[in-house]
Amino acid sequence: MQILTFRPDDVLFFKDSRPMTGSFMGHGDRWPLPTTLNSALHAACHRVSPSNNPPVHRRRGKRISVQEEKFGALFSVGPFPVETSGNESQWFFPAPADLKTLSTQASIAPAGTLAGITSLKSGLLPLGSRIPPSKDPAPQWLSQQEYEAYLRQEDRKLERPTDSRFFEAEHTIGIGLDSDTNATEEGKIYSRAQMRLRETARLGALAQLPMVGSHSADFLEEVFPSAGKIRLGGESRVCTVERRTVSQLPLPSAPKCHGRRIKWILLTPAIFQAVRTGNRHPGGWLPNWVREEDGTLQVKLVDGPGAGKARRLRAQGKSIAAPREIRARLVAAAINRPQIVSGWAQSDGQSGRHGARSTLLAVPAGSVYYFEAESEDDAQRLVSVLNWHGLKPAGGEILNLRSGLLGEKGFGLGVCTTWQNFEELNI
Repeated sequence: MQILTFRPDDVLFFKDSRPMTGSFMGHGDRWPLPTTLNSALHAACHRVSPSNNPPVHRRRGKRISVQEEKFGALFSVGPFPVETSGNESQWFFPAPADLKTLSTQASIAPAGTLAGITSLKSGLLPLGSRIPPSKDPAPQWLSQQEYEAYLRQEDRKLERPTDSRFFEAEHTIGIGLDSDTNATEEGKIYSRAQMRLRETARLGALAQLPMVGSHSADFLEEVFPSAGKIRLGGESRVCTVERRTVSQLPLPSAPKCHGRRIKWILLTPAIFQAVRTGNRHPGGWLPNWVREEDGTLQVKLVDGPGAGKARRLRAQGKSIAAPREIRARLVAAAINRPQIVSGWAQSDGQSGRHGARSTLLAVPAGSVYYFEAESEDDAQRLVSVLNWHGLKPAGGEILNLRSGLLGEKGFGLGVCTTWQNFEELNI
């Protein structure tokens, strides 16, 4: 796996412009989504090797679609904030939604005594808070060490966990222009905010692009031999890229989980699409692999390859044991407001597809899902399919991504630990 760190040459990017009407002001001071990084890496690969592959023709019913699949194996995760000091670097990750104080101990938890007497559907448990109401801002980022202390349920003090540790918002005012006449539109002005990274801050990401017939095992070694340039952000600002190969990923490592209660925390956003036909599913905040149609919220995952993949592997002569259903159900969730994922697609000259991409709503990173398994064995098997490194010690391989869409762009990366009822917390 390759580690890429980005430093903007002119420090400004990720613009957000809005008309100055009422409360609508520019708010570009937000961390970029994984789609922004993945698109920039795709563009960088095409600049290094611009020749087109033969188009792929796919038949869907009576319709044949033409798709360009060059660099389709590109996989990326991030970007995450990285703080540098000399040759040392510290990675940071979005704070879990159940942290509300400057401590690594969970502030909220499912309240078991209120089961069945709330208006929540499907027997979901409400969340209880162990701290009084406060206007103090909640933590926004945790370092890798702080995150692992949270996963081990240790009580550790957090320091400077907000966005201002890594960047400041720089605001400017502009005038509106008529696109037909290129003249000023009377009475039209707008504001915009841009990210200005601090001197010690970088954008860090993980990526890999295995290529058949390439001079190197990973094509990114040809795109960025050790360092290079890339266009990144809303205004395609130029960034300097540093690349290095690692065997140990700088992601939070999950501890050994005991008991039947497992919570899954998202390190990156996830998208769960609605299903309108067959086994209908509302999507949105509810994972597609949680049964909704009968109201039980049972997990629909198995501890091995699905039936279709198992058949393909057996056809290749591989011995595959029949997968077992994981008996566990979702009992609560702590989720912040959704993130909007959109973008713009350029025509590839083959399919002619271009224009605005579909707008999707993503469950934000830091969201927490609480599960309860029927047995400790089921709990361990649930961890094996939700944890980014499964039950193996954390290393250089990502085993699980549980987003319904955009998994190749790093959506749905999560880590597991255990949880306690609100009544059991040390208050």
